[in-house]
Amino acid sequence: MPVDRLPSGSWRIRVHAGMGPDGRRKTLRATLPATASPAEIAAAEADLMAQVGRVDVDGRRLPLADVVALFIDNGARKRARKTTQEYRGLLDRWIAPHPVGRAALHRLTTYAIDRHYLDMSDTVGDTTIRRTHSLVHSTLRWSVAMGFIGSNPAASCQNVPRARRTTVTATRPEDWRKAIEGADEVRDGLAALLLVIGSTGVRKSEALALRWSDVDIGTSAVRLRITATLSVVRGDVFTKDTKTHAVRTVVGDAEVARALERRRRMQIEACLAHEYNDFAETNYVWSRHGLGEVPWRPDTAGHWITSTGVKAGELRHMVATQLMRAGLDAVAVASVLGHASPKMTLDVYAEATDDAATRAAAVMSGLAT
Repeated sequence: MPVDRLPSGSWRIRVHAGMGPDGRRKTLRATLPATASPAEIAAAEADLMAQVGRVDVDGRRLPLADVVALFIDNGARKRARKTTQEYRGLLDRWIAPHPVGRAALHRLTTYAIDRHYLDMSDTVGDTTIRRTHSLVHSTLRWSVAMGFIGSNPAASCQNVPRARRTTVTATRPEDWRKAIEGADEVRDGLAALLLVIGSTGVRKSEALALRWSDVDIGTSAVRLRITATLSVVRGDVFTKDTKTHAVRTVVGDAEVARALERRRRMQIEACLAHEYNDFAETNYVWSRHGLGEVPWRPDTAGHWITSTGVKAGELRHMVATQLMRAGLDAVAVASVLGHASPKMTLDVYAEATDDAATRAAAVMSGLAT
């Protein structure tokens, strides 16, 4: 659903409503003043989407690109904003400008879709093709449910690259410690962030979403309630549910507790220095200007972390690998990392489980002799 800023400063919202029985494209529009708030813009979007259902549309004759736009708009309120943004990017770049995007739905064939994927393979990687196929397949499945077409021509495509099993790269513990030593020279508080990620295995975006109300600092440990994650869409930072839509608690050791206690004291002192800014438990642990109101951007924090010689994702891999090699089962590790199921943990960290299998074989061999 395009939302454009006009030269006058006003906001223009457009929704593609498909093709009418007369064969002409139908577009619904709304214009809001420059002072419109995000909530007012969202309400206008919702109102236009409600109107789409009342437009007389002959779905069979719609171009695939228009149907994809309808599918994206139809589920935008239920879907994560970042996913919706990714879908629109795929539509604008890899569907709408191409012959397959201009093909009427009732004339679309498996061969045409498959041929498009083959052409894409000359210019883009396998991941982009798989994501495009996922969007096209979901759109056509939705079209079947809406009664636009009788079957899904994307279901039988043969040129969709299979996902390859990626090799997990884990940071070495000594490299993590080295990164912590110089992290605060890059950005004050970065060492504490690296310590939390490398000690607990939380995602970078989960750590940055932490507020002091989520942190329970004790003398020998600290408990962190992971309740949300930060995301960036069109340059805006917003809070959303965790990947599994569940709250979990992770525990850090005494070193993590001391680092967070120092950070808390520093934020309190910074707030006292600005008399209009009172410290509150709802403040973010990692925030711009150190006052707790605006969190660090996940993308910017990622650049800071990389500049220390490590990556946040690889720190998570380090935690998982160390836990599994120490003998923790997949259920426990999945709980710590926030995986939806132990199967995902086993799939990603097969190398660590292979080490466990080797040790198990050695144990059984000893019993047999």
